[in-house]
Amino acid sequence: MKLKHNLIAGAALAFVSAASFAATAPTCPTTIASAADAATFVANCTPEQTLFIGGASTMKGKAASLLNSRIFDTATIAPIKVNDKGSVSGLNGNVIAFYGMSKAALTGGASKRLLVVYNYNNGSAAGVSQLWAKPDAVAVPESDVVTVGAVKNVASACTINATPGAGTTASPYSVDCTSHGVKQADIALSDVNAAELYAVYAAAAKGKVKDLTPTPLLLQSFGVVASPLMYSALQAQNIADGKLAASCAGDLTAACQPSIRSADYASLVSKVGSIKSLAALVPAAGVSNVLTLARRDNLSGSQASSNIFFVNGQCGGNEKQADTKSLDAKLIKAGALMGGLDIISADDAASYPGLNILSAVVSGDVKNAVSSTTDYAIGVLNVGGGGVVTGTGGGNGRFVKIDGISPNFTVAGVADSLTPLRSGDYPFAMTTYALTVTKAMVKDAEKKALTDALIAGFQDSTLAQSGLAYFDGVDATKQALAKRKNGNNCSPLVKM
Repeated sequence: MKLKHNLIAGAALAFVSAASFAATAPTCPTTIASAADAATFVANCTPEQTLFIGGASTMKGKAASLLNSRIFDTATIAPIKVNDKGSVSGLNGNVIAFYGMSKAALTGGASKRLLVVYNYNNGSAAGVSQLWAKPDAVAVPESDVVTVGAVKNVASACTINATPGAGTTASPYSVDCTSHGVKQADIALSDVNAAELYAVYAAAAKGKVKDLTPTPLLLQSFGVVASPLMYSALQAQNIADGKLAASCAGDLTAACQPSIRSADYASLVSKVGSIKSLAALVPAAGVSNVLTLARRDNLSGSQASSNIFFVNGQCGGNEKQADTKSLDAKLIKAGALMGGLDIISADDAASYPGLNILSAVVSGDVKNAVSSTTDYAIGVLNVGGGGVVTGTGGGNGRFVKIDGISPNFTVAGVADSLTPLRSGDYPFAMTTYALTVTKAMVKDAEKKALTDALIAGFQDSTLAQSGLAYFDGVDATKQALAKRKNGNNCSPLVKM
């Protein structure tokens, strides 16, 4: 594919060492007509602008289409897919990167070589932490991501992927790079607002909530998902309770979708709850196996959402936070009743022999657990993938009702994860945010233009994803009819 303008690198010669000769910078190709050209472009051409996204994986399925429609000038060059084969996050498979040319209007009137990296390792709080912290691969591992282009006249370590692609937006050229380094995040995606997260990288993230500009993006549904054996056990319990007909045993249709009480799940995950085993959760099912609680780690936005919904965490004051200097302690002394409950974690495994408690870094780990055909597993995921969850376990995890309300079926039994959410029927829904550092955006007009364009894409209901309801007012069929006041996830859903 021809580039429409000269891409010759303008880098000056640099000294290899104080006493050595000057080396010639690697040649930046002016045309990209093959996968080999793409690999050379990625390895040799130094970016003129970058955009680094950290945090939740909510948008990973739409990343390419969003970047192509909002950020890249695809008429000049089909953005090249860059596979991070060097950083820890990349080796975990949690980095998406593309290298191409920017829309000229976003970068000062001239199209520029633009590298966009989206790292969703460790989820929401990892992204927000990066806004508050200096890039450091030890203190904040997610700040370490793939790099491209020549550095000190040495090309990046990049080669053609085994599946090279066709060089189109639908099938981009694919290049593997082992070169990586730390980079400051420009924007964080979070399943909840910054102040609603359960934890951050506390030692490194020294910023404050007031330093950030939060933008509500959309309403996202979460749900309780069960492995095949756990799903059957919940059906058996529902049949015994008279909530399902006996004929529902083993039936995967909407009419036989089992339900879990929010009080039971809260009991399972909170330290004050009495339910800490499979037998206690589904006593009528006649099973006593170890139960896998497939929870995320404390940096996860999904975990923060689960805490908020089931135990009033972050909103009602957590027992761990009620020290003499905290706001919660001051409210307690003033007579306020704080309802937040402390949750169990993998650190408590010895106290709960009937549970296998995960601390999953990414949602994929939960998907693997609930797709197991041999384990009884239960956890919380977003409903974006619909009703069926696949992983490496060999089976399919499935969402269940909460207090009789399905996240992925309408009242009429139609498979639909939007209608229960947007109507307000389904209650486990959180406002998802994009966050930027206010002062950084003021100082860098190009960064602000790029992030503004990306945020507008995230909010665009015409690019709707399953399990998401929007606020933009464009596609009436995708709008959230029930919202949380001012995007506050500690506020109830209200028809507005």
